[in-house]
Amino acid sequence: MANVWIITRHIDDAKASSINVDELLITDARTYEIMMVKSGLDKLGANTKFIKISDLSPENIKNIKSTLPDIAIVRCNMWDSELETKILEELEYQGVLVINSSKSHFICNDKLLQHDHLNCFGIRTPKSMMLPRNVDIELLPTIEEFLGLPIVIKPRTGTSGILTVKCNNTEEIKNAWSDISKDKYYKNALAQRWINHEPYGMINVLVIGGEIVSCFQRIPNTKIDFWNTGAIVFDQLSQLSEDKKIKTIKEKIAASDPTKDLYDITKPRPKNDLRDEYPISNELKAFCKATCDAIYGIDIVRIDILKDSDGYMICEVNSPAGYPAHDMFMGKDCGLLMAKYALEKL
Repeated sequence: MANVWIITRHIDDAKASSINVDELLITDARTYEIMMVKSGLDKLGANTKFIKISDLSPENIKNIKSTLPDIAIVRCNMWDSELETKILEELEYQGVLVINSSKSHFICNDKLLQHDHLNCFGIRTPKSMMLPRNVDIELLPTIEEFLGLPIVIKPRTGTSGILTVKCNNTEEIKNAWSDISKDKYYKNALAQRWINHEPYGMINVLVIGGEIVSCFQRIPNTKIDFWNTGAIVFDQLSQLSEDKKIKTIKEKIAASDPTKDLYDITKPRPKNDLRDEYPISNELKAFCKATCDAIYGIDIVRIDILKDSDGYMICEVNSPAGYPAHDMFMGKDCGLLMAKYALEKL
């Protein structure tokens, strides 16, 4: 029987014992992802334990090496990149199979590093530049000249589209950049050329072991200027579960009634209204495989892909891979697929 740690930021064994998995898909998508991986491991006979990353350090890993697991599945983003990378590296040094590896996870956490790294391998990404933590007014004309308008401002690290804003003019750029600078979790911002989503939508691909296991396309019938589903979905899930106003920057994105209505997941929806299965061509397979190979053969990943007249390009490569929409709309059990892959790789 394999011993597996699921490394998280907010769940331990005590908390997990009181969670009703059936309610999580609507109320708490992040916890749903973690619990479904555990459910898959349990079905396959693994001995599973939750470990909070805050309870680990390179030093205490050395001290408990006789009780380390066979596999550590990382299900949290890095907020302290340097320390948490060292934790994963120490687990690897002690012989633990870490999924995703420390190198892969680190590159996915840093969006500018990811952009530069993929470009070195000839993989297309939107033109981007890093912005320092504090807003530099003199830099604004340079940003517009280098990237053109509109552009997207997003945190250099982060997840779920939080604080990601499409900017159409200098004032919007300044405000979006300022909002990121004020947040204690984000060190820098990233400015990125806007790629028009309307003709092709956003293609969302879940890749396990270099193979596409699920793929859908986001093309709404409702006109939305800024197609940022992560932020809107998480707001809507929060509203459904707590019935209170969301007091974050994401509220600006999900302000219109058509958008809110589009993301009310309790309502039946016509074909193509939110997510529709996307055909997996040989071109798409090769593009995703090359992307995974470039990121040190990353094991389990969700890739957000844009498309223009010249073909596919990477918007973001995400580790850990978020997958509730693949379960919800594509009928998958991604937690089980991830568990099976991890145990087979061991």
